[in-house]
Amino acid sequence: MILKSVNSYDNLTEVSKLIYLANAEFYDIFGKDKDNIINDLSLMVKDERTEEYNTHVIVDNDNLIGIISFYNSDEIYYRQIFSLNYLILESNLNKETLNKFSKSVPKIEDPSIYISRVTISEKFRSKGYLKKIIDYLMDYTIRSDRNIISLHVYYKNERAISAYKKNGFKVINENCNYLIMEKEL
Repeated sequence: MILKSVNSYDNLTEVSKLIYLANAEFYDIFGKDKDNIINDLSLMVKDERTEEYNTHVIVDNDNLIGIISFYNSDEIYYRQIFSLNYLILESNLNKETLNKFSKSVPKIEDPSIYISRVTISEKFRSKGYLKKIIDYLMDYTIRSDRNIISLHVYYKNERAISAYKKNGFKVINENCNYLIMEKEL
C-alpha cells in the first residue's frame, strides 16, 4: 500500500468521486447535482488552502484503493473556509442551512492530527486497508509531535463508527449529528 499526493495521481475525477462519497451528506446541502460537486472537488484538490488539497490516494498494485485527507487540527476551520468558496458558487445554499449544519458539527479542541475524510472503494473494503492507514497515521502523528488522531463522523454512519472503534478510536461527544472520535497514542 502506498499513499500518494492527490496531485501526483492522473485521474482526478475518480479521486473526486471518492472524496464526494466520504462526505456526501455535507456536499449535498449545497443543492448542486453530483457532477457539479465532483467538478468543484477536482478544482479544490489543486488549491493548497483547501481541505481537499491534503488528500492522498491509497494505491496498491496500481489499483486506486481509496483516499484519505489529514492535517493538523488547528487548520480545520481555515481550510474549510477556503473549501466553501468553491462549493457556494452557483449554489442555492441559504445562510440558515449552513448555520444549522455548522451547529451540528462540534469543535475539536485537542491538538491532533485530524482525519478530514477517508473512503475505501467498495471492492477493497474489509481487506485491512483502514488498519494500515491508521498505523501509518499513528507514526505520522508521533513524528508531528502530537499524541491524538481525531475525526468527525456522521452519527448515522454506523459502519465507519464501528470500524474506527475497532481501530482504537473512542467517541468524545454525544447528541450531535457529527461525533468526534479520537485515538490517543
